[in-house]
Amino acid sequence: MIIRKFISFVLSGVLLVSLFKPSPVHAQSEAHVDAHVTGTGGAVASEDVHASKAGMTILDQGGNAIDAAIAVAAAQGVTRPYSGGIGGGGMMLIYLAEEDRHITIDARSVTPASFNDESYIDPTTGSIYPAAMRTSSGTSVSVPGTIKNWEVALEQYGTMSFEDVLQPAIQVAENGFIADHNFVRETNQHQDRFNLFSSTVAIYDQPRVGERIKNPDLAHTYRLIANEGADVFYEGEVAEAMVQTINEPPLVAHPDFRAVSSNWNAERGILKGDVSLNDFKGYEVITREATHSTYRGYDIYGMPPSSSGGITVGLLFNILEGYDVPNMGPVDALHHYFEASRAAFADRRAFIGDPAFTDIPENELLSMSYADHRRSLIDSSIARIGQIAPGNPQTEAMPQFPYDFQDVKNGQTWPSEHFHRIDTGPSSHPFDATFTVNDEQGQMTLSPRQDGRGSSYGRAAVTMESLADHELTMRVYGKPSSGDHRLRIWLNADVWQSGSTLPLNGYGLELNFGTNQLALQSVVDGQLRTVERIPFTFQDEWHDVTFRIENEQLKVAVSAENEDRTNQWLAVHSLDSSNQTSLDKGNVLLSMINFDHHHAQTLYVDHIDVTPINEARQMSIQEDVQQKAISPAEKAIIEEPEEFEHLEDDADESTIHLSVSDDEGNIVSYTSTIVSIGGNGMVVPGYGFLLNNAVYSRIPTESPDHPNYPRPGMRSLSSMSPTIVMEEDRPVLTIGAPGSDTIITTVSQIMMHMLDFNRSFPEAITEPRFSQRNNFDSATEYEGRYVNNESLAQIAELETRGHRFLANQAVQGIGAVTGIEFHENGQVTPTTEPERRGGGSAMVQHATLSFSDVHENTFGYNSIMRMAGLHVITGYTDGTFRPSQPINRGQSARILTNALELPVPENVDSTPFVDTPPGHTYADVAAAVYEAGIMIGSNNSQYFKGGDYLTRQQMASILVRGLELENTGQAVTIVDLDQTYDAHRENVEILTQHGITITEDNRFRPNENVSRAQLVVFLDRALD
Repeated sequence: MIIRKFISFVLSGVLLVSLFKPSPVHAQSEAHVDAHVTGTGGAVASEDVHASKAGMTILDQGGNAIDAAIAVAAAQGVTRPYSGGIGGGGMMLIYLAEEDRHITIDARSVTPASFNDESYIDPTTGSIYPAAMRTSSGTSVSVPGTIKNWEVALEQYGTMSFEDVLQPAIQVAENGFIADHNFVRETNQHQDRFNLFSSTVAIYDQPRVGERIKNPDLAHTYRLIANEGADVFYEGEVAEAMVQTINEPPLVAHPDFRAVSSNWNAERGILKGDVSLNDFKGYEVITREATHSTYRGYDIYGMPPSSSGGITVGLLFNILEGYDVPNMGPVDALHHYFEASRAAFADRRAFIGDPAFTDIPENELLSMSYADHRRSLIDSSIARIGQIAPGNPQTEAMPQFPYDFQDVKNGQTWPSEHFHRIDTGPSSHPFDATFTVNDEQGQMTLSPRQDGRGSSYGRAAVTMESLADHELTMRVYGKPSSGDHRLRIWLNADVWQSGSTLPLNGYGLELNFGTNQLALQSVVDGQLRTVERIPFTFQDEWHDVTFRIENEQLKVAVSAENEDRTNQWLAVHSLDSSNQTSLDKGNVLLSMINFDHHHAQTLYVDHIDVTPINEARQMSIQEDVQQKAISPAEKAIIEEPEEFEHLEDDADESTIHLSVSDDEGNIVSYTSTIVSIGGNGMVVPGYGFLLNNAVYSRIPTESPDHPNYPRPGMRSLSSMSPTIVMEEDRPVLTIGAPGSDTIITTVSQIMMHMLDFNRSFPEAITEPRFSQRNNFDSATEYEGRYVNNESLAQIAELETRGHRFLANQAVQGIGAVTGIEFHENGQVTPTTEPERRGGGSAMVQHATLSFSDVHENTFGYNSIMRMAGLHVITGYTDGTFRPSQPINRGQSARILTNALELPVPENVDSTPFVDTPPGHTYADVAAAVYEAGIMIGSNNSQYFKGGDYLTRQQMASILVRGLELENTGQAVTIVDLDQTYDAHRENVEILTQHGITITEDNRFRPNENVSRAQLVVFLDRALD
């Protein structure tokens, strides 16, 4: 006897979605296509079918979009635990239709009182702990904000209680979910981290695809919150458990730290946290109005700081507003989009952080006049060189030369408006250098070189417009010393090489104060060559330096302050073709290197001026200098101390997004995160959730007054970009994505496809993605896995315009979008990824049919529409349903399994049927319908015969068994009942009694094959 399912849910319109693992997609098999769907009523778009179903359940119970969004997030915390959950924080954007109001809830995790700029410094070496140690540490945890977010959202904008909205997630946690390929991949990639902690490996330990994952501890935690509210999480037993976990991580008996990373200091072990209950008791979310910008008649609403999403997306589109993007070809559109994105990201990095600690010029950054200024620096024909500088939203003007440091107080850092990027060393040693002002002069101080390192160094990028041939003049003071320390000046340079004082391309002048020598250098595609050495005796006084690139010649003049040689070149070197870069324009970069193990070194600079050649003075060659030409052999092999640093990769970044709307027009766009995939790797023992590692990357590489300098009580800068687009007070789109700072480019690119090129959401989401974030290498990333021939051709053409590209080879691609498109006719299209990160799940309360071969005059049209909306039936991969095609027993079993939500075996490693072994297309559903007693096979149940067409009398039996239809005793007339097999005769009568198969001539036609449309009609009648 099977358990009767909740058929009343079907009658109220809830979506019935199978919980079993999808079978492989074949050309002639039914595929579970739910990446997008169009319909009316409420809608949910999430990364997981259980989560979407949880949201739909709440909507069908009368909850609003806010209630449903929390139900979705709670379920995602079970099934997508490595991306988000109650151990982290998030950003929620709400649209209240009745009030026509956009509200944001900032629930970013907050650093504890103990966190500061020394939290990651190894006291024995003075260096920063390796990234692997920081990533999986107690120190990296910030106080989670998710539960407080849910509480505030429910109390102020929802209609239900914690008890109501958490119930679907509790059931999923207790009953389990089926591990898919994405879950297994993410687990395997981080298994070495998880193996460090006993509470984590107890739940997440090398799962297999198809395995059922249960989490009763998380179900217990959800019940505690349902009964006691947020207090139990921030003041009660859950808070106490988190404090214990952070301060005394639950390590296994013999943790293998070196398996996680060879850079892990195993003797140091785990980095413990230092938190107290007071850190948790004091947590509060921040409710603000959304950011607002406009674009071509659309209104764009986003998250304000501490998220950078709303301002950055708004600025990007403000810049694009000045171009006729809709009438551009794809290459022109991408060129302008990349350049606008670079400008927006430059400003993001410079000006946005936690507003509790810094004044953020939000209004200025989102003003159209500032966008006009930033746009004026874009060349429509060619990309700008290197990492571009941020603007100045206060003055909207480029800094002027010469620069004399006269506007800066002693001890302050070199001003960012003149030096847009200052690196005080690699991320592992951020205290190599200081760039401060002393007596109106720029001071650079380098620490001694540490054992095991190539050098200590610092570097600065001058804020300027890229120039072709140009000249730099400056005053320099360096005390002559026996130590090997050098100043390098780079002209016509593009970007810094990672971990180096060399650009990828550029021309250099090196001043070596230890060896009393000058060197002219060329770097072409990363290869350094010294093309000329010039002996020069440095005096203990200031020197005037002039360095010029002009017509493939390097020219240098250096003279002590009391010498009368300021108008004479020390050297003029003609560059041969092998030493010439391909750059037409470039920038000025400065770097200082100390190879000395024993002494710190200090240099001073002043009066820095950069001028185009046509504005430079005329100079003659100095006749008494002894130049040393470099032989071709020396050019190729230059013996110098090694200065490169090995830089560790950052941890993978992970986040998750969901979108919900209800039939009243309310919308929730919600992004949450535990930061890295799997957070810090620690499950709170007994409570089943992973903790975040929100500040593992917050190391003191910036000046202390920078918006994101590590400090207690801060909300770390976020890229989360939940976004809502309106047109004339009507919602058009809501969208969001995971992916660290690629979130912003993913959201923006899809918005451009939809708003400028009128693509539907399902079309836009499948486009190959690019991500230009103004990184130090200036490269635009593209998806190596999803790139197509059209995109490759676009890349090739854009490279001729000066753009640089880098393939992102991540299996999951860039971002995993979810969102909802709102149509003028009132319909909605929730949309998720068809493939990236394992695909997503889109649902609506009342679906609109979209089979290409089903029309209003098709037999069974209404039933097909109804069953498709309930996700009981799906079409073929070519978009057809094939209503008149006979249906086989396997397809029938799948439809019945969907409709009745039959439990499917956790692992189909055996089946009751000889002809349906494990791995067969119908193995899972065959086992399900057999266990339910609906389809028992033939020849003593040995054969399922999934490929055989289903006859009408067989259909009668499976419907009667599946729906537990009873014999009413009513007499029925069936002319051809005698043609029915004895095993099916009573079931044919029962089906007829219930009015499911009546025909005008009273014939049942028991031996005819059932078409796909007929089965749907009969099932629809039976459910009714």
